Amino acid sequence: MRTLKNIGAFVVREFLGILPPMLFFLVAWTIISLTTSLVLSAYKLPPLNVVSILIIGATVGKVVAVMDAMPFMRRLDRLPLAYPVLFRAAVYAVLAMLARLAEAWLPPLFKTGSLAAATAHMLEEIPPPFVLAGQIWIFVLFLLYFAFALLFRQLGLQKREILTLFFTRTPTRDVA
Repeated sequence: MRTLKNIGAFVVREFLGILPPMLFFLVAWTIISLTTSLVLSAYKLPPLNVVSILIIGATVGKVVAVMDAMPFMRRLDRLPLAYPVLFRAAVYAVLAMLARLAEAWLPPLFKTGSLAAATAHMLEEIPPPFVLAGQIWIFVLFLLYFAFALLFRQLGLQKREILTLFFTRTPTRDVA
């Protein structure tokens, strides 16, 4: 019985730990998908569906939560805050770009069985400015996420305190 209680507590703790990045990246991928749909309409390509947006947002949030606990991602944590923020944003932006390219490249590869044909199809279907625009969005959103996450951690703010800061009224202060 005690083991079952420990497992339940562990699951709840882990879920609450990944909830903030999952929610952030769910909103982030919705914004990216909305702007992507606007761009794709100019190219007469179908927009992403809501289910894929939800899956991508939740997956990225979980990956960020898991990878952020790895020693590799914490190598620059003792340097000024700009360094670990830029490092994390760059690593995740590159990983996101590789995942996005694989998502576009793998279906034609499986369909044709040829690397050259799949690459040609991918370059034909997805204009480079479209890829660049998406990557700019992704990099900026990762910068925002890690800037706030690392700043809150550096300041020692807990989730409850952060929620209080953002969602409750604070007394007005005299600005002199």
